Amino acid sequence: GTVWLAKSKLSNQEVALKIITLTPSNRQNALQEIYSIKSISNPNCMPYLACYIDSFYDPVTDQAIIEMRYVRGSNIAEYTQPLRTTGNRT
Repeated sequence: GTVWLAKSKLSNQEVALKIITLTPSNRQNALQEIYSIKSISNPNCMPYLACYIDSFYDPVTDQAIIEMRYVRGSNIAEYTQPLRTTGNRT
């Protein structure tokens, strides 16, 4: 999916919106991802985690949208670059 930075109309806070276009081949995995994110999030979520807020389905575009707390920082590709290039976890 694609992740966008947005502002919540309800809370006026920055949020991350992950948009997944559903297809017959990815539909089950996308729904499982939403369920997984939702099940591990809670109101006391750690400040460095992009915790689940809500999810939506747009039947017109056949897209699942996951709203998560926005965490400012580097993206996962930048964070994991040393591991991918050297195999070293430090």
